Amino acid sequence: LRLGPPQQLLVMTGGVRGGGRARRRGGSDGRGRSRGPAVRPPAKLLTASLARAESASEVLRLHAEHGSAFNEIHLATCWSRLASTSQKEGRALSAGDLAPLRQQTVVLADTLGPRAIASTVHALARLGHFSGAGTSDGDEWDALWRALGVAAALRVTEEGGAAFGPQGLSLTAWAFAKASAGQAPPQALLDAIAVAAIPRLHEFKAQELANLAWAYGKSEHAAPALLDKIAAAATPRLGEFQPQGLANTAWAFAKAGHPAPSLFEAITLAAVTRLGSFKPQELANLCWAFARVRLPSPSLLDALAEEAARRLDAFSGQGVATLAWSYATLQHAQPDLFDAIAAEAAPRLRRFSPQAISTIAWAFATAGRPAPALFEAIADEAAPRLAEFAPQGLANLAWAFATSGARGSAQRRLFAALAAESPSRLATFKTRELANLAWACAKIGLAPRALFEALGEEVARRASAFSVPDMSMTAWAFASAGHAAPAMFDALAEAATPRARECSGQAIANLAWAYATARHASPSLYSALASMAASRARDLSPQAVSNIAWSFATASHPLAETHLLLDALGAAAQRRLGRFKPQELA
Repeated sequence: LRLGPPQQLLVMTGGVRGGGRARRRGGSDGRGRSRGPAVRPPAKLLTASLARAESASEVLRLHAEHGSAFNEIHLATCWSRLASTSQKEGRALSAGDLAPLRQQTVVLADTLGPRAIASTVHALARLGHFSGAGTSDGDEWDALWRALGVAAALRVTEEGGAAFGPQGLSLTAWAFAKASAGQAPPQALLDAIAVAAIPRLHEFKAQELANLAWAYGKSEHAAPALLDKIAAAATPRLGEFQPQGLANTAWAFAKAGHPAPSLFEAITLAAVTRLGSFKPQELANLCWAFARVRLPSPSLLDALAEEAARRLDAFSGQGVATLAWSYATLQHAQPDLFDAIAAEAAPRLRRFSPQAISTIAWAFATAGRPAPALFEAIADEAAPRLAEFAPQGLANLAWAFATSGARGSAQRRLFAALAAESPSRLATFKTRELANLAWACAKIGLAPRALFEALGEEVARRASAFSVPDMSMTAWAFASAGHAAPAMFDALAEAATPRARECSGQAIANLAWAYATARHASPSLYSALASMAASRARDLSPQAVSNIAWSFATASHPLAETHLLLDALGAAAQRRLGRFKPQELA
């Protein structure tokens, strides 16, 4: 153990305890405290032995033999060394390996000082043992993170930011955000850290600012005052940030939905000349952040596209999808990048996640970039894997193929598989996803009866939850597909009538056309649509004007109301007849 000769150990009856509150000893009483020798080694030498341990097995052996002598420094050092050695060895430590140390840490959590807490939670997050991680011992890990969260919040509140220091505050926030595993991290802790950090941000290093921002973005914990101060502190210091810090800071503000245009402009200037030193994931995260906040930055996006295209083979499937999504969302034309993505992605789709596949399809359709070989490959790869796709992925695939105009046997196989996979899962679809699926099937002329019957029943049950645009899209789809669904049309009419004021001109036209084409009478809905169409006649597109006029003439609506509407439409149209297509004039 490198602790000195035996006679030296016999003299020492225990280690010096760490400072702060009285520390409870670990022990062999069956409550998570490890058994230790009758004679305890000196505390400083035990700390040194833990710090020098070269393997996770050696660290665990030290805890098994001397855990009863552990103070807060030993606990924190033990966890930190386990994180370092296991990562170096590429070894995942099992819950059984860590159970005694975990149980002892729960018992002693409320005695740990600020720096011990920060080191411990940082190591736990690096080890990947998270709260609510879905494992058989999830309750035990929950108990540990809860105990540490309560202790951390108390220490930050009582002792303030000085006790933790900038590194301790940033690492604690980072660890709890990373470990939340889809659950909300301790709200009281994040509130306390925000209050403690604000007056000390000038002391934070660049990496600590980036870590703190990332934690609040990841956790989506509202802290507008803190984020404003981080933006102000970081903006003049972005030259000190590493590429990862720049990317993570932009990602954090975008994820938090916190506008910071000056910060993003400064990130553009700091990053644009350094993109060659960004890792692929950092390029993807940076691009995603600008797309998420809808902030076009042509100089950055052009340079980033050029850099990414050179290194696409190093991007993960999700990274490739993120790039495509970002440029499509910003409508920033980069045909060379999209062509490179199509060539790179097609042969690698088998290794891509379902989310990445559907996102790439959506991005190419949204960007209007033809890629027939890519869509053929997507159809072939996705069809047998549809059970792995989330509802959003299924709907986005259908929408993308219908929008892109991709045709062929692969597309037919894909939609046949969609028709088989979707009906039993429609209850898990969001309303927009139901509308997109119905629209896509109708758009390409593939509307399987079983799928549309299931869709009609689900839409009828949830009609009041649909947005008005989605109501109009769904009604259009069923009418276009020629699928009678009286209960659904009744439910949509009942939901849409009191919300007619929310209708855009296109929604008015789609609803009117759908009910007329389906020959489904709905006088109340038509009266509401007539009133809205007449008041907005001058703003309607030629297509909307012609479709509304045709619909009311076809629907046998009361003549007096129809005549008033046609007068308004005619007056609005006669000054713009040169913009009407022949079919619209007819």
